[in-house]
Amino acid sequence: MKNLENELIVSIFPNPATTEIFVNTNNLHNKIIILINAFGQIITSLETNKNVCNIKIESLPNGIYFIQVKEAEKVFKNNFIKQ
Repeated sequence: MKNLENELIVSIFPNPATTEIFVNTNNLHNKIIILINAFGQIITSLETNKNVCNIKIESLPNGIYFIQVKEAEKVFKNNFIKQ
């Protein structure tokens, strides 16, 4: 059986989004959440120990964006659509 305590499980919702996204993780450890645009530029970066974090995106142009969640040596990557 797999030990999920050592895995970083992340969900991003809603997707697509218009005003904000929520990044939900399976633990309360310190992590860095990085929002990146389609050109690879870092839009915002924040450090948190919450398991749910909201990021305001209403000022961003419509398009595809990428999220990285880094916790110790673990990295989660996914994308979302801003409408």
